[in-house]
Amino acid sequence: MLANPAMSESHNSSLPVGGVELLIIQPSPFCNINCDYCYLPERDSHNRMSISTFKQTIERLLADGLIGERLSIVWHAGEPLALPLSFYKEAFETLSSLVDPGKIGHSMQTNGMLINDEWCNFIRAHGIRLGLSIDGPAFIHDAHRKTRGGKGTHAQVMRNVELLRKRGIDFHVIAVVTEQALNFADEVFQFFLDLGVRQVGFNIEELEGVNRTSSMTNNSVDERVRAFFRRIYELQKSSNGAIQVREFDRAYQAMLTAAKTLVQIEWLDVPDDPAVIVQEFRTRLVDTKLFWDTYHADQFSRYLFVRHESGRANFLGPRNAKDGGVAT
Repeated sequence: MLANPAMSESHNSSLPVGGVELLIIQPSPFCNINCDYCYLPERDSHNRMSISTFKQTIERLLADGLIGERLSIVWHAGEPLALPLSFYKEAFETLSSLVDPGKIGHSMQTNGMLINDEWCNFIRAHGIRLGLSIDGPAFIHDAHRKTRGGKGTHAQVMRNVELLRKRGIDFHVIAVVTEQALNFADEVFQFFLDLGVRQVGFNIEELEGVNRTSSMTNNSVDERVRAFFRRIYELQKSSNGAIQVREFDRAYQAMLTAAKTLVQIEWLDVPDDPAVIVQEFRTRLVDTKLFWDTYHADQFSRYLFVRHESGRANFLGPRNAKDGGVAT
């Protein structure tokens, strides 16, 4: 799977412009555990991508001029660590023979059950960005993420988290939000805070692929989902942003991407203490040394944005039509 945000404007072309930025490799569909909400088919299959196929994939990208200054490769499977480490050693050696290793970044998303010292050595040696699939505390996680024998996986994952800490390997988390989690936003957030996680992404359990049932199909959960994310935002605020939440970052960036024309830039005189006010998914962010930009673009024409001096921008909130200020 290839991804690039800058696509050709021609409707007759689907090739990305400026090079591929993201390449997702599924070396095998096999998974060593049996999550009841998993959408991937053939999780019992031990079929494996050959090194020859992987090499041809990279060679094709090179031949088409689609590898630019930076390429991120995500190793995503059923469970990528279920393949022998020898597969990855050969794959990485093959890749290094074709592309400057300085241009490549690697990521793996794992259920965390198979992490050991040998894997830690490999992850550290190659600077692999590691993601763990953890749904929160054991009573939430183990309700859905079970071994093939039907037992919970949380305890083993936590033991391996301790190994990652011992080896100095950082990781982010992807958590699936099920109906069972909706009443426990505080417990979920506190669990990740105590775990020392700095980045979390929340995937809503849904009907997808071979997953034909979901605890979230009842219409009555809609408001509970909203309440869950409102509470997660409140907790993020009260923790002074200790945990970065993927969904909030994506919302900010979506607004900025939609903005087309910069019409005004002014410095904003703000107090030393930052303040954050949340109105559902509208966010007003006030921080030190920021300036605010007003953008005009279709339905987003009345929204304000702020940008840190580092260049990172955040969605601020809707303008007040009366006084030109920010709606509260």
